[in-house]
Amino acid sequence: MGVFGGEIALWVPPERGQTHLSKLLDKLAPLQPVLLESDYLGAVTHLVNQQTRRALVVLITDLVDSTPRRNCSRP
Repeated sequence: MGVFGGEIALWVPPERGQTHLSKLLDKLAPLQPVLLESDYLGAVTHLVNQQTRRALVVLITDLVDSTPRRNCSRP
C-alpha cells in the first residue's frame, strides 16, 4: 500500500497473513491530510520500481474534484 501527495508519504510492501491488516492500520493511523498537488507520475514510478511481480493496483483519488487544485494555487 502506498500513500502519496507531493511525495511518497508511506509505502508498505505486500505481505501474507492476518497480521498484515493490523500493520497497515498502525501505519495509516498517524497520517494527516495535506493540501497540495499530488504527484501521480512520481507515485506510479515508485510503484513500478517497488512492485516487480504482477499485482492488482487500485488508485483511489478525487481527480474529478478541482477544488483542491484551485486552493493549492493560492499564494
